Amino acid sequence: MYGSALALAASRRGRVALLTAGGLGVAGTVAALALTPTVPAAPNYALRLAVPALNPLTSPVPVTVCGRRPDGSAVTVPDAQTLLTVLLDGRQVLETRRAPIAVEAGAGAHELRVEVLTGGHLEFRPPVEARLTVVVTGDGPMPAAAPCPAP
Repeated sequence: MYGSALALAASRRGRVALLTAGGLGVAGTVAALALTPTVPAAPNYALRLAVPALNPLTSPVPVTVCGRRPDGSAVTVPDAQTLLTVLLDGRQVLETRRAPIAVEAGAGAHELRVEVLTGGHLEFRPPVEARLTVVVTGDGPMPAAAPCPAP
């Protein structure tokens, strides 16, 4: 791209084309910046994940997503303007607007991460997420979801 611009600038007829292309490039950059959504500020709550305190824990694993404000009051997560993305061992396995959730996992230890996103699938800054390590022994009936722990 820069080589083409330099070649156009070197020729007398290319100067007009270079100025036109440069103007279009600047206009496109400004339009892209103006139309790109800004990163939203994180909502004022923290997440925690709760799973049944069963031994053994089987798949599917019911996961309760708990939101708490700094004053300790509960928050519904996700709400009408947000959604949850669920990652198991770093791979996205679910995206939902409902909670609690059920996560399919093979036997063994797994890292579960849940992140709240805007309804437009944008991450908050800083991210609103929670992580939990679960140890699954195999498949079984899904138990009832665990309640959110007290603050």
